[in-house]
Amino acid sequence: MSQIDNKIMNVTRNILTIISITKNDIDGIRKTINSTRELRTSYNVEQLIVDSSDEHDAIQVNSITLNEKNLSLISCKEQGISRAFNVGIKQSKSTWILFLNGGDEILPELINVDYASIIYLLQKSTSDLLVFQIKFRDRQTVFSNTFLRDNWPIIHNLMPHPSSFIRRSLFDTYGMYNEDYKSAMDLEFWARIGNEKINVNNISIPIVLFGEDGISSKKNVLTNKEQKRISRKYLKNNIRKLLGKIKIVIETSF
Repeated sequence: MSQIDNKIMNVTRNILTIISITKNDIDGIRKTINSTRELRTSYNVEQLIVDSSDEHDAIQVNSITLNEKNLSLISCKEQGISRAFNVGIKQSKSTWILFLNGGDEILPELINVDYASIIYLLQKSTSDLLVFQIKFRDRQTVFSNTFLRDNWPIIHNLMPHPSSFIRRSLFDTYGMYNEDYKSAMDLEFWARIGNEKINVNNISIPIVLFGEDGISSKKNVLTNKEQKRISRKYLKNNIRKLLGKIKIVIETSF
């Protein structure tokens, strides 16, 4: 057992909640549950499955989750991803939240020492956001993160929520996901808090295998419409950020 393992032997269940939403995707949520089992069984990480499946698939989801440790199933009438996220947030009492939806997986090559390091980091970190990288399952490429303050224009740059550990208190301070947005709610949340004084750490280590066929990545007309709406709503903030960058460039030129 490593030194880090020894230090987290008394880790409580309140350090991390993984929120996973699913709808009529049995294979996807099974992959997700299998990938989190080590974290749940060895490190007391809690996982909440928020299921909006039809009756037939809901029975199968229930069967999959029955004998899993530290895993709770929440039935939620389908009213958009933002509502499902908020249902999970309200149920969570942990310090940190990770949104890992059906079809997304904790990278299988992560073994005990890596899990221990992540949990230890969550215990000791004073950040508000810990943003790791994701690896695309089909393309086998890694998504490169950018700093929140550099995400301009916001419509083109996002921090990947499957690998972003969010301090639970951010939702208490700045509000939960805006349920007026059924698909692009995470973009609106990042845009809303983009000018706030929050501490973000980008960590260039991929920890999640991201399925581009999963619920997190399904783009449609509604998503594109909401992204444009958000971009217009926060245009003033974006211009302020851009002017700030121009000012910095001018000042450093002399």
